Amino acid sequence: MINKDNLNSNKKKFRFNKWFFGAVILSVFLFFFFRAVSLGLLSGEIDSRFEIQKVFFLPAVNKEVQTESKPLKIGIITDTHVRPSRMGQYSNELHMVERRLTPSQLAPINAFVMEMEKFQPDLIIHLGDVIEGSGDTEEIGRLGLKLVKEELEKVGVPILWVLGNHELRAVTKEQFKDSLGINYLDEYFDWGDYRLIILDANHSKKVSKEESENSLNLKLSSGFLPEETLDWLEDALDTPKATFVFCHYAIFDQVFFGEKGRPRLSLKPAARVRDLFENYEVSGVFNGHIEYRRFEETNGVKYFSLPGTVKSKTYPGSFYTLTIDKGEPKLKMFYQAGGRHGEYVDVSFEDEESFLELNND
Repeated sequence: MINKDNLNSNKKKFRFNKWFFGAVILSVFLFFFFRAVSLGLLSGEIDSRFEIQKVFFLPAVNKEVQTESKPLKIGIITDTHVRPSRMGQYSNELHMVERRLTPSQLAPINAFVMEMEKFQPDLIIHLGDVIEGSGDTEEIGRLGLKLVKEELEKVGVPILWVLGNHELRAVTKEQFKDSLGINYLDEYFDWGDYRLIILDANHSKKVSKEESENSLNLKLSSGFLPEETLDWLEDALDTPKATFVFCHYAIFDQVFFGEKGRPRLSLKPAARVRDLFENYEVSGVFNGHIEYRRFEETNGVKYFSLPGTVKSKTYPGSFYTLTIDKGEPKLKMFYQAGGRHGEYVDVSFEDEESFLELNND
């Protein structure tokens, strides 16, 4: 005979255990969810191997960095201008000949990778002109991108890629993205209290943005931002997070003269872009391209123009470490003192006394 009292008691225990178990599962889920939000680890993607947050909702506060925030460490390299060279017997069939990066092309990249092993960055940013591109086939261009990516991946952290103008001498924008396994040209990435904006200024007044996606050899001496990119940029800047912009092209308000008296131009419309940076209190702006070292702080915005690994005779083999602590960027520059075969030295990028007279040989 079934004891109804025992049955009812068992049912109550079952309901209690079921409720208690559900409450435990919900508590664990909420703990990890809010922990992820607090660390800024919401879903997002930088490349096919690493996932980083791209936050879609933000607290309505002023641009203030939490004092307990962990410093963000970024390795920066730019203007590597590689061109894979034949390593086998000459052949007219290019795909039959193995091509690799030469020792001279690899040397500054290897030095960068070794320094990153000490620096332990959270991520790496390549500021563009990964390859030389001039006169190269699509196959050679794609291979160059792949080989540089393989070298930088040895550091074992996410890599953000900025499109330069030399890539477009061999591959299209779509081929650039495909070769590196990325899905962006203009994008922002949120990391804790910081927003990193990747900006593509490879456009022309004479070609629509859509047409430029599959165009080669656009006339891109100094860069241009069309209206729709400016609108996108303003939206990206509208955040309470401390913001840093990375663009291949310089964004200065005057012309400078570099090695051998060459004019160093900025993208257009530089004045309008700089107004946006000031209005939205951008913390730092970084460019490559012009092979001209310059630091400027205007109305609270810090601008850093970085020579690359190959073309600068004044700062040969250059690469950088960037530490952002409590919203303040500290950039350290590494270069080979005395020429291509010299020992690497490092200096604070902002230190006026470490600026060298331009090498015009």
